[in-house]
Amino acid sequence: MVNHKKQLDAMHVLNHGSLSEREAEWKDMMSEDAPKSPLELRAMIDQWRQDQEIMKIAPDTAGTDYFFLETFVNDMMIDEFWIIATAFLKECYQEIPEYAALGWAYPEWDIFQNFDGITYGQILNLVLNGARSGSEYCRELLKYLYKTYYKREYNQLKRFHKVSMQDVFNMVCNDDYTDRWGNTARILTMCEMMEISMEGNCGTFYRMLNEERERREVEPEMLTIEDELRKECKAVTDAWQEAEKAKPEDERDKKYWEVEDFLAECLRYNDLPADFLWRSEMMDYGMNRQTSTVLALLKMTYPDREFTYEDVQYYAHLFELVNVISNFDWAYRETMVSLLGLHEQEFPGMFEGRILFKPETVLAATHRSSAAKPAPKAPVITHMAPIATAQASDADYKAEISELRRKLHEQEQQSRYLREQYQTMKEELKEAEAQVEGYKRDREELIALREHVYRESQEMPEAPVIDLDTMKKAIGEHSILIVGGHVNWQNRLKQNFPKWKFIDIHYYNTVDVKVVEGVEKVYFFTDYLSHITYRMMINVIRDKGVPFGYVANINMERMVRQIYEDMEG
Repeated sequence: MVNHKKQLDAMHVLNHGSLSEREAEWKDMMSEDAPKSPLELRAMIDQWRQDQEIMKIAPDTAGTDYFFLETFVNDMMIDEFWIIATAFLKECYQEIPEYAALGWAYPEWDIFQNFDGITYGQILNLVLNGARSGSEYCRELLKYLYKTYYKREYNQLKRFHKVSMQDVFNMVCNDDYTDRWGNTARILTMCEMMEISMEGNCGTFYRMLNEERERREVEPEMLTIEDELRKECKAVTDAWQEAEKAKPEDERDKKYWEVEDFLAECLRYNDLPADFLWRSEMMDYGMNRQTSTVLALLKMTYPDREFTYEDVQYYAHLFELVNVISNFDWAYRETMVSLLGLHEQEFPGMFEGRILFKPETVLAATHRSSAAKPAPKAPVITHMAPIATAQASDADYKAEISELRRKLHEQEQQSRYLREQYQTMKEELKEAEAQVEGYKRDREELIALREHVYRESQEMPEAPVIDLDTMKKAIGEHSILIVGGHVNWQNRLKQNFPKWKFIDIHYYNTVDVKVVEGVEKVYFFTDYLSHITYRMMINVIRDKGVPFGYVANINMERMVRQIYEDMEG
């Protein structure tokens, strides 16, 4: 593979003397990547001549754009990029779909492999597209950024009306910026923005940047698990988990829960809640499918090794971590697409007929509200002759009639405005009364929440010694509904309390409201509960008059003791 860094040095040699004088030095600099025969040398010179011909038409800027976008945002610009992005979006938001339609300078799967690239790369790509589509604002923005954050290089480049390969080479090798690909792409792009022409031999830079981009752009191969391997691994993990059921509860999946405790402490150390992984997973695999997937991946990665259930439990947490990272990456990219107003362009037809929000409705309501309010008017000064005197002419009578009509119209407008205000206040009063009724219904919920928070903030009091099995047996006879909680936690409870009912937060819109019928008490698991699920269920519970409470501990003994005290106390 050709070493382009050495090619840049070789071009420097070729520009400082005849080929016969510099051939030995050139070959030495190119090392094993250099042509080894006169024919190969001549082929490269012919290629450079072709590059010059291309410059007479229009160079392919794909590679140049790629490296420009990857490196232009330097360390000084990063801290202020939010101001740059805000200014651009404020000025050009309506044109963004037009700029995006010109294409992206990187493949979708690449985007520079990090969150910074997703943000800076996309915004800067839109600015570059805007400049090329004729936006003077975008062109001036790029020139201003270059002048501000690459001041020394800008001062060098602005002196030129036309640059040669040697001029570009001299600036590329500037010690201030060490990335030669980025330096080259930045100088070529800014020559375009500053309308500085280039000699034909600069075409070699465009070609080399394109070749280097193609060398780097190796699309990652997606990994899939064959159905046969998946079935085989599921059979193994099913057998393992069946064997676990014979163990005492605190011995089941022991390695998994040991690692869970360690991860919880790591998360807390980084100022995140202990159950952050559970909250963050957008696709809940469940313990069975998760372990079978992990075992399949382990067999594919290490085909000559044998794995125990303890191994799989350990690696399951690594799998969860990667799953969360992947979900955040996907969500961040989708958020950027949405905020830039490109969702419909990126996913045409996907949301047709599904979007409830209509911005024009808000605008129409705003216009109606504005129209209902009488606009302030400047006072009209009139000079009328007294009607009572004989001096009043027909013109005076007509002027006074006109003034009286104007005043009458103003009074009618004011009266209409007051009537509308009265109707609005009447409706607001009705809503307020409904709110008061709602607050009354919330009282019971708030009392329960206050007791829950108080209980969680207090140390556990000394309680009579009642063994765990006795308490579990007692509360297991009650009809209890658990709302929320991670699927793994719910599965543990189902094994111990088969008579209880459970609602998964991911399936709230398929829940039959009859699920609360016959239930003695409902418990909400507050540490893993979506707001929409809570609101839906609390309304059902109120209508049915079912008692409810809150739990927040995945610790089995503490949760059992709390429910035991509620139900048996």
